[in-house]
Amino acid sequence: MAMSMRFEGLEPAYSSGDSIKIKLQFENTGPSPVTLNQRFAPGANHARPALREIFFEVKGPKGSLPFLPKIRIDEAKPSDLKPLAPGSFVASREVDLARSFDLSGPGTYEVQAFYESRSGEEVLKLATGPRSFRITKVEVGSTKKFACPELPEVSFHYPIFKGWEPRLENAEPGRGCVVVFKNPTLKQYELARQLRVTKHSGDTKLEKTLRNPAGIPYHLELQSEHATILFLGKAPVLVEIHGEELREGFDLGMLTREIIASFATAD
Repeated sequence: MAMSMRFEGLEPAYSSGDSIKIKLQFENTGPSPVTLNQRFAPGANHARPALREIFFEVKGPKGSLPFLPKIRIDEAKPSDLKPLAPGSFVASREVDLARSFDLSGPGTYEVQAFYESRSGEEVLKLATGPRSFRITKVEVGSTKKFACPELPEVSFHYPIFKGWEPRLENAEPGRGCVVVFKNPTLKQYELARQLRVTKHSGDTKLEKTLRNPAGIPYHLELQSEHATILFLGKAPVLVEIHGEELREGFDLGMLTREIIASFATAD
């Protein structure tokens, strides 16, 4: 049997108290159908395999973390066993890791997911690779509206994190602007994180795009230290967030989500 399993929805950084909602996506990469227990019930790693299909191993700054929910569940029913055709995908139910483990402390965490399914005498076991994410303590003082003389038609709001005061600078004449965030550790703007917003003249033919609340299509690439958002339309706009290594109090995920949710253009 040729099957793969990967995380869906796991971001590289969260604020303390955020929900961390993820799913697992399963793909049949082989030439024949594979029978899966598609109940996808989560549970503790030490629980009987018949009482759960999915379990997680999470490590934090102080070591391994226990699975917190007390789940009472019966064994799977025959109707839970369903075939997955070659080349097909199926996603598990949503799990909030922040409610399943104690992720209240700041620091770097590592999570790995495991799946076990039994169909008669056959046992299917899958595992993801380990994935890391950061939890930071963040205080938002206010939000600020982005206004750039070089891009008067573009507007969005972004959060101001305590200690990370922003300063607007021109990027390139006629192209856009840069918002530079002061590094609270150095008490100056050296090695600052930057929010760069410019007109985009490159490739806009992308396979996967989403739409924000204003209906503007966009493509997002979010990694552990930086993010790139390409907003498409009559005049494509590129938003890049990058800089030195992330430090306490700056939430890349929150900043990215706020920009996407509030981005608008004056047609």
